[in-house]
Amino acid sequence: MACEPGPLIAEEPTTALDVTVQAEILRLMKALQARRGTSILFITHDFGVVSQMADRLAVMRRGEIVESGALAEVLNRPRHPYTRQLLDALPEHLARKRAATAVERGPRTPTTREKPLIQLQGLQVHFPIRKGVLRHTVGAVKAVDGIDLTIPRGQILALVGESGCGKTTLGRAMLRLVEPTAGQVLFGGTELTGLPPRSLRRFRRHLQIVFQDPMSSLNPRRTVAGTLTEPMRVHGLGADRDERLELAVTALGQVQMERDYLWRYPHELSGGQRQRVGIARALVLDPEMIVCDEVTSALDVSVQAEILKRLLGFQRDRGLTLLFITHNIGVVEYVSNWMAVMKEGRIVEQGVTGQVAGNPQHAYTQKLLAAVPRVALGGLTAAQ
Repeated sequence: MACEPGPLIAEEPTTALDVTVQAEILRLMKALQARRGTSILFITHDFGVVSQMADRLAVMRRGEIVESGALAEVLNRPRHPYTRQLLDALPEHLARKRAATAVERGPRTPTTREKPLIQLQGLQVHFPIRKGVLRHTVGAVKAVDGIDLTIPRGQILALVGESGCGKTTLGRAMLRLVEPTAGQVLFGGTELTGLPPRSLRRFRRHLQIVFQDPMSSLNPRRTVAGTLTEPMRVHGLGADRDERLELAVTALGQVQMERDYLWRYPHELSGGQRQRVGIARALVLDPEMIVCDEVTSALDVSVQAEILKRLLGFQRDRGLTLLFITHNIGVVEYVSNWMAVMKEGRIVEQGVTGQVAGNPQHAYTQKLLAAVPRVALGGLTAAQ
């Protein structure tokens, strides 16, 4: 944008950004368009952004434009089945159709009597700032700064906030993938923060994570079979390799992937397929809790909807507890029981999702919700 071009091709420019940064980028683009008369080809899978930015909309499938026209015409009166499929897969639309099936009913309202599975007490993660030849510590980045948080067993807690607020660090500190600076992590009443590595290993099976970027979290030299069977071998599941392979096939089936995918490498899979392998890798150990770190941020709405339905199904059928880290408020409202809002390493607001999203009390939560572009059934709405 620095050279103020005439035509501008914007390919998924806001996909991995939180809603407030996304809103600022979109404002910059609209200002450039107004000042220079710039023509913008905006490539995206986010219909909320589409409703805020576009004058005309074209829907592409398998290399062909299947439908195009004025924005309001296509969104409000879609003619092609694929366009209707994409719109039906939006989280805010799914939330209105929860009664259709048991899995789509969404999370039930939690009660205060439910036993906590995870308790965080004064959790801190500070990264030292070192300067000078002798690398003296002159300060610290307070990524997580005194968090108190409880996640009830069998519930889904959504953790939202801007990029850099400490969400991912908090999730990794819970699993001790990042060592806490201070505070406690209690899992079923057992403190994990003080356990030596050998004692901690037996808890690893019960606490799993699905990473944000499936390509970088999967070993490019391992087939899907190797990726799924290695955790089972480490934790002593399965009598031999053949039994572990059958368990891997079962896990793939749970994320709707065929047995043939066992022998593929990550580069042979699509983004959605790689993310499903990441979910299957977490499921093969039959954990009690999974940290889902932005697992749908880079996926199109139809794949996102399928993965969310799968996760809700696992939560219902297995009694899984999920920490769902995301910046997609539509996903939060669809999938979670509880919601916590994080800013600069601290929790500024938390509570039942419907109450926090419907009537936010903190100014920062209000800012986040106001920045969310949305598509409403029967019409367009967009955050200004």
